[in-house]
Amino acid sequence: LSDAAAHGRLPELLRFVTTLREAGQDADADQFLYSAAGLRPTGEIAALVDALHDAGRERDAEQVLRVAIRRFAGREVADMINSLQRDRQYSESHQLLEIAASECQLTEIPALMIGLQNTHLDGAGSVRTILEAVGQRPPLQIAALANHLRAAGLHNWSNQMLELVAHRPVQDVTMIIAALRTAGQGDDANKLVTALTKRPASELMQALRTSQESGNAS
Repeated sequence: LSDAAAHGRLPELLRFVTTLREAGQDADADQFLYSAAGLRPTGEIAALVDALHDAGRERDAEQVLRVAIRRFAGREVADMINSLQRDRQYSESHQLLEIAASECQLTEIPALMIGLQNTHLDGAGSVRTILEAVGQRPPLQIAALANHLRAAGLHNWSNQMLELVAHRPVQDVTMIIAALRTAGQGDDANKLVTALTKRPASELMQALRTSQESGNAS
């Protein structure tokens, strides 16, 4: 599939994708959309996502969105989200922000959050949604993101994220604590240790038993 085709006008792109899907050439359609998402600026990506939604191709729209978010810098992702929501009052705002949080490069999340805070229709709410979503990432990524946020001077947001991850299952929290200590972020690790001391004793004991049983099984 040529780059020229992926650069085509929206009606032509939609017809081409539809033709491929109807012919059962799903792999080719996926590759085409991947190329289209990798070649276009943020404004055109937003228009393409809108057009795919209007054509009833939600899965294709989400695929384009995920590829584009992985490709763009954080501020560009924020601009694209704002464009989608401003132009048509995007009906899946929460889902859109969760996709951004899950696909955006870890190092770009601080810029994404700043961009949303400064320009989004609901800046504070959108940042909170991003924090809730990134708080579900693996422990090593949580530690890295806390460091990135602090390096950018975003200490309040880093603290908010730690408050959120403190409510994850006890075993998750202990892994995050270990990751933070390994990364030299002792103060953040201590915050989560303090949060664990406020959990019911039954939760802590159950987590300990589960950990011991897993160790014996291995």
